Amino acid sequence: MACIHLLCRGALNVRKLEGDLYESGDWDLAPEDAHSLVGGTLFLHEKKTKPSYFGGLITQFRVVEADRAHPRRVIFTLSSDTAAKGKAWEGDRKPRAWTGGILK
Repeated sequence: MACIHLLCRGALNVRKLEGDLYESGDWDLAPEDAHSLVGGTLFLHEKKTKPSYFGGLITQFRVVEADRAHPRRVIFTLSSDTAAKGKAWEGDRKPRAWTGGILK
């Protein structure tokens, strides 16, 4: 399954819904990319050098419009999973990278 590592400092835009369901967003991802991640795992990190502090199984996503340079954004719904905590960053490590990219 696909997965993605994202920088999300201070749990910005992470919102508890009900039970073990959460939302995380608004991410600058194409809807096609978000769709490919449904059923995969999301890992959130404070820094690329620190293990993930939160994550889980992506159950769905929705596209929203934001007042930003790239206005079309994605919000993921995920089921939290303790197995998604403590994972090392994978993927793109460039200094300005906010995502490791979609990994298979």
